[in-house]
Amino acid sequence: MKVLALQALPGRPPRHRGRRTDSRGGGDILVGGPPEVSVLLAEGGFKVRRVALPAGAVIPPCRMEHDVVFVVLAGRVLFTVGEEPNGGAAAESAAAADVETAEVAAPGAVFVPGGATSRSMRALTQSLVLAVLCRGAETSTSSAAEDAS
Repeated sequence: MKVLALQALPGRPPRHRGRRTDSRGGGDILVGGPPEVSVLLAEGGFKVRRVALPAGAVIPPCRMEHDVVFVVLAGRVLFTVGEEPNGGAAAESAAAADVETAEVAAPGAVFVPGGATSRSMRALTQSLVLAVLCRGAETSTSSAAEDAS
């Protein structure tokens, strides 16, 4: 058993994501200041991160192969999953169908399945999020063959 401290970790400052420039030339995308991200657990197929977000802060879109549960412990966060449109009205309407957004307030959670899905989050208020990533069970061919016999 492991107990995970959710407050800032003394003696181990959180990793700050650096300010980034919007790839579309829109300037700085971390408008509320940088999020503070601490890894609380990285064991087996799991990784648990504590993400403190100032109001207006953004975790930019990224692709992840694994399932993640985001638990909003404090504040309100807008989660976006899917590809953003990048050209023309037809492309925008087609891509809009592939984009999902959800506003999640504390206490609340959202499950985002893995795959080639782009995901991002924006803090609507000062927020604290627990991100739980699950890599899934590793399967070996020998145990699968044993199960079949």
